[in-house]
Amino acid sequence: MLGGSRISSVCILFCVIVLHWLSPPRSHASILVAYPSFETTSSIEASELAEGMLADPLRRGLGLLPASGGTFNSRSWSSPSIDQANEREERLTWCIRGKKAFRLETLRIRYDRSPSGPQKLAIQLAIDGGVFENLFIDDAIRDDSSEDHLIELDRSRLLTVAAFRLVAWDAPHLAGTLDVENHTFEPLRSISISGSLLPKPVPAPNAFQTWTLTFVSLILLRRVAGRFNLFWHAPQL
Repeated sequence: MLGGSRISSVCILFCVIVLHWLSPPRSHASILVAYPSFETTSSIEASELAEGMLADPLRRGLGLLPASGGTFNSRSWSSPSIDQANEREERLTWCIRGKKAFRLETLRIRYDRSPSGPQKLAIQLAIDGGVFENLFIDDAIRDDSSEDHLIELDRSRLLTVAAFRLVAWDAPHLAGTLDVENHTFEPLRSISISGSLLPKPVPAPNAFQTWTLTFVSLILLRRVAGRFNLFWHAPQL
């Protein structure tokens, strides 16, 4: 009986190992893309990029001008409404693409305005070439300190392209500025997007895995059949 018990334990262990081989890898939330902030008259490339992801640079719209200050700072926010701001391209844009499907989880962004900078902003998102929709609205941007927001995204949807834009309006003066700023912790990030990539498909079992499953199944079947036969022919009291 002891030997049989050991054989059954070994068989079960084989099954666990083979099932582990065949089980799909789990996806875990991580940083998909991140952008730093520094002073430049052009655009900023992503500083962090998960494997399997592509990213367009962080850019100013054609309606904005660069401003000084050591960060990705912009001026000429002239529009009184979000619609006019979009028409005049007074916005910041960035876009991420996956070589395979992915899920979004959070967007974290830190920004600041000067006292005469835009008092309202919206972050909009378009998925897979669809229309832009409001993701987040700040209708009273503070002018005395930076704002740091962690925005929850739709975690249930699979997508391959996510286009973002930050639109701002209602500035008291054209010289007023708005910038994105690095967070106060390492690594330097002003915008970061977390999510998870779709796991790779489970490959078909190879010859060794198929043989192992067959071998273990036959041994277990024989053990179960033997015990059932012993029970069936046991003397009745």
